Amino acid sequence: ERVTRKKEMYALYKKELADTKEVILLPTNLTDTTPMFADIIVTSDLRDAFIMYLKEKGIGTRLCSPALHAEPVYTRSEHYPVSEEMAKSVLWLPSSLKLTNEDIVMICGEIKNFFEKEKQSLCKDCVNRLSVNPLRILDCKEEKEVDLKKDAPIVIDHLCHACHNHFKLTLEY
Repeated sequence: ERVTRKKEMYALYKKELADTKEVILLPTNLTDTTPMFADIIVTSDLRDAFIMYLKEKGIGTRLCSPALHAEPVYTRSEHYPVSEEMAKSVLWLPSSLKLTNEDIVMICGEIKNFFEKEKQSLCKDCVNRLSVNPLRILDCKEEKEVDLKKDAPIVIDHLCHACHNHFKLTLEY
């Protein structure tokens, strides 16, 4: 019964979020696997604002897990960019067995609302850029987007060690 319900929940999240390009459910073969959690990849730079929005709506979520090589027991000096990126972008959505289908539909509705609201504040070109190359939004000259950019993360603050060093060398050249 529990296994069946978890598969139903995953399938419902997948159906309800199918048209939301900023969120991808981790691919799961429901024939062979039972998802214990609803793991999503947030493909937008709005992750932190997204988490806060859900919290304000009473919907809990949290980062899935840290990059394992960054954990003290596995400490490594190497960088694993894919692992680091996944650690920053994979979130758990509510997945309690107590959730009803109506609860999941409501959660998905709020997820869609968040991204639609953010898109409405962008010009037509930037809506396209959001799915193709979000960093290009920072180049936009539209006056209404100037305020959005002031709260944008500073790219160089999020570079891996090797990229940061390369950037510094480029500036010093």
